[in-house]
Amino acid sequence: AVTVTSGSSIRTQGFKSYGIFAQSVGGGGGSGGNAISGSIAIGSAGVSAGATIGGGGSGGGSGGSVTVSSNGSSIETVGANAAAIYAQSVGGGGGAGGSAMSLQLAGGDGAVNATVTLGGTGGRGGSGSTVSVSNSSLLRTEGTNAPGLFAQSVGGSGGSGGNAITGQLQVGGSASVGVGATVGGKAGSGAFAGNVTINNTGAFITTLNDQSAGLFAQ
Repeated sequence: AVTVTSGSSIRTQGFKSYGIFAQSVGGGGGSGGNAISGSIAIGSAGVSAGATIGGGGSGGGSGGSVTVSSNGSSIETVGANAAAIYAQSVGGGGGAGGSAMSLQLAGGDGAVNATVTLGGTGGRGGSGSTVSVSNSSLLRTEGTNAPGLFAQSVGGSGGSGGNAITGQLQVGGSASVGVGATVGGKAGSGAFAGNVTINNTGAFITTLNDQSAGLFAQ
């Protein structure tokens, strides 16, 4: 959780020089490991392969709550990408599922039987938490993409499912290769965002350039 309480006047100059910047971000989930198997049958040899399964991605961490309270007389920024107040909570993305690859080679009277090749499941995204901003300060920005007050909560995206690849090569004789199933991994689900609340009682919010909302909440 992040909490900022300011009773001071603030003025900044320069690119990305926010007046107040408060955020909580969950870490991304780790990717699942890849799985690779190979089988060779020559002459009258026989090989039976059970399953090749990619590792599942882990879930992303959740963002914590973010609370900002500003009651100083004013917050002013001059540079681009410099909001007067910027508050966000972001959940981490889920890790990608690992790929699975199974390759078989049969020659002569050899036989290879492969049953299942499965890509790993992607991890679930982490949730964004509540964001609450209370402001009574006069807000003024002059740069592009510099909102007066920006508040957002974002749920993390789900990790992609792992690939599944199976390959067979049959060389002469009465060799045979049997394949059961090749299935790509399921993608992880995206997560929820939290509630966003803005309570603004400041006398003025002034923004002077492009893409600079007075209040932006999502």
